[in-house]
Amino acid sequence: MAVPPAFCETIFRRLASKRLEWGDAVKRMILLALTILLLAGCGAGGERLTPPELTGEPGPRSSAAPAADIPEEPYSYYICQTPWFTLRDAYAAALEPYGGEYESFVYGEGPVLLIEPKLAMSDFCIYTTELNEGPGDIYKLAGRIYSRPSLATGTPLAAELPFYGSMTAYGIRFEDEYGEQITLFLSSGGLGPEEACPYVITMSSEEPAASPPPELTLERPMPDGMSFPDPGFEPESYWLCDNFAYRGQALLLAGGAGRFKCWYNYYELTPDPPLGYDYILVCASLDDGEGSIEAEGGSLTLDCDPETASAPRLLRSAGAGEALEFWRDMPFNDEAELPVPPDATPEELAATPGAERLSGDKWLLDGVEIQFGATEGGKTLIRSYNVREPGPDLGLRGAQVGESIYSVRNRFAAAEGNWPLYGDIKGPNGDFGYSDQGHPVLMYRDNNFTARVFADFDGTVTGLEMLPHWDERFTSY
Repeated sequence: MAVPPAFCETIFRRLASKRLEWGDAVKRMILLALTILLLAGCGAGGERLTPPELTGEPGPRSSAAPAADIPEEPYSYYICQTPWFTLRDAYAAALEPYGGEYESFVYGEGPVLLIEPKLAMSDFCIYTTELNEGPGDIYKLAGRIYSRPSLATGTPLAAELPFYGSMTAYGIRFEDEYGEQITLFLSSGGLGPEEACPYVITMSSEEPAASPPPELTLERPMPDGMSFPDPGFEPESYWLCDNFAYRGQALLLAGGAGRFKCWYNYYELTPDPPLGYDYILVCASLDDGEGSIEAEGGSLTLDCDPETASAPRLLRSAGAGEALEFWRDMPFNDEAELPVPPDATPEELAATPGAERLSGDKWLLDGVEIQFGATEGGKTLIRSYNVREPGPDLGLRGAQVGESIYSVRNRFAAAEGNWPLYGDIKGPNGDFGYSDQGHPVLMYRDNNFTARVFADFDGTVTGLEMLPHWDERFTSY
């Protein structure tokens, strides 16, 4: 009887992703059970598959080896991200940006995977693996099947590798740009090509581990006036995805005539020398100017350029209420709603109907105070937007001056404790703290703005502020 590959994969991922805590005897029993399952036929349809005989000899060192046949269309458009490279199914269009310059090798008949370096890697090798009966990882490196002195950015590797069921694994070992030796394990993911990336990469337990991101608190009251961001059109349907990348979340609002906007976020493992690695939150968005959508039944397919957008390709339908709760647990991301854009000049603001000059570089428009400032580079830029009366929310999901700051906190993703509410100091994040005077302050940061919510000692919101991110420093504050 065939054992479902997803079952094997579930066991594999639980064991291989972390250092085992159990005794060796228990582990050996589990490894024996896994071996029996594998021999019983974890391949498709229960067919017993036999991998090629391993020699343990060094493999090809360049593209002079047999070249992989690059297909026109990929098995899956999903991408697996690591700090050092991206991994996906190879296809002709994905190699066009490289002008035909890529390394290639064939180990056996199977999918052609494309490894695209983000950082330079030296002594890059690919190995077969075998079950590890000792402590640590469930697999250990066996025969080397490919090696190169270096693999540089701009020169991807197309590798044709056979997978004999979901328990097949390969080892990838190299030195990163800091001279650290990195060992990874590559296996099939047990998921369909429309669900997620079909491949899983786990780090050896011998490698320095990164602290996982904070766990979100999901059971929270929904604040009054909680709202979606303004997509620029009237939403007609709502679509969600929470099964892509690492802790990925995506909300897509769709309107008529193919209009849509999608907000998405996920965590990416990033080198943090000399401490090891950190999970950095990635936030992004795209709209109908950067892709297209096609809905069929309860599923929606998002078509966009994988080179510029790492959004999920398949989303599920949801009602407005479920989508709003889902959105509440996502981070602040491309939501600022401002009366004039950050690059507006004082002259352009002065010509805007309704704009009132309060004093010096401070203006008032539609209930929002707009403060200009001089930079060290001699420019005059908008330094801040402030709201001190109920009315505008600056895009903070309906937050209002006069409500509780704890109610505002419930409008965004949040974990237990105050720092971080989500994210990390190196990327987008949320923070709950106190001013020098002891007043509570909420702060949310995305790629372009830092939003702050101020309150009095009783926790009543007294002001909302939006600070644009500029490359130049202001001469005074």
